[in-house]
Amino acid sequence: MPTSSLVWSVGSLALSSMILPAAASGYQLVETWKGEDFLTAFDFYTGADPTNGFVTYANQSYAESKGLVKVNSNGTFYMGVDHTTKLSTNGPGRESVRIGSNKYYDEGLFIIDLEHMPGSVCGTWPAFWSTGKDWPTDGEIDIIEGVNKNEANEIVLHTSGTCQISSQKMTGTLSSTECGEDSGTTGCVVEGTQGSSGTPFNENGGGVYAMQWTEEFLKFWFFPRGSIPTSITKGDPDVTAFGTPMAHMQGSCSIAEHFKAQQFIFDTTFCGDWAGGVYSTSGCPVSDSSSSFKSCVAYVAENPAAFAESYWEINYIKIY
Repeated sequence: MPTSSLVWSVGSLALSSMILPAAASGYQLVETWKGEDFLTAFDFYTGADPTNGFVTYANQSYAESKGLVKVNSNGTFYMGVDHTTKLSTNGPGRESVRIGSNKYYDEGLFIIDLEHMPGSVCGTWPAFWSTGKDWPTDGEIDIIEGVNKNEANEIVLHTSGTCQISSQKMTGTLSSTECGEDSGTTGCVVEGTQGSSGTPFNENGGGVYAMQWTEEFLKFWFFPRGSIPTSITKGDPDVTAFGTPMAHMQGSCSIAEHFKAQQFIFDTTFCGDWAGGVYSTSGCPVSDSSSSFKSCVAYVAENPAAFAESYWEINYIKIY
């Protein structure tokens, strides 16, 4: 029976399996995060941005005092960025938040219902992703990610060595098949369907992402707000009725060997290696023709109001 394995003791997991009712597809609900859970089940990261972004990550007390994180009156969790302060390009980066789950998780079914994600705005690099304790050996799974004006989600896997996936039936487009370090920093990439992220995602009322993780494959589905399967809304998800996934990562690579227990992370950074690197070719304002990164930093520093829509609003995450 497929069940998500939290990195707890075997006894704790066995007890939870005994008391939780089994879903029709064989999955059991292990954990739910909503509202205040994102303030207690996640830790706030305050170090330097590992992707070299123009960002300052706030600690929890500061983020709460400045309204960068809050639980809305309807119970959703809000996580945004500073969108009122003009900055110096030579000073600290724009204030934002990065949170990571304080437990690690492995194979199972993971469902996230988002009311809103950061919009398609020049200079931004939002992501919902996961990573193992030993990167890249334990793997990284980029579930929702995009930069600048992107409106199609990119699902990416990173790991060590060589790890090849092959073409499978999916609605997305496989653009890179090497997940391991042999691809450099690219990873194996599936380009999602248009409207699966950013501004059009928000204009359509958000939606649900689901990830099924087994020893053999990782599958990802995106369901717009009006097309969420009834089994998900009823809390009894049936993956056999989900239809064709947006991404199906499988091939000669051993998923079990290359992807170990993961910490789940939300963040919104600015510029950095990816967003800054492609900024000048993304239809964004260019102030320095000699440097895409400098143009990105200048835009982020001087245009705070542009980032009013750069926030996550999460209805829930459920782990089965």
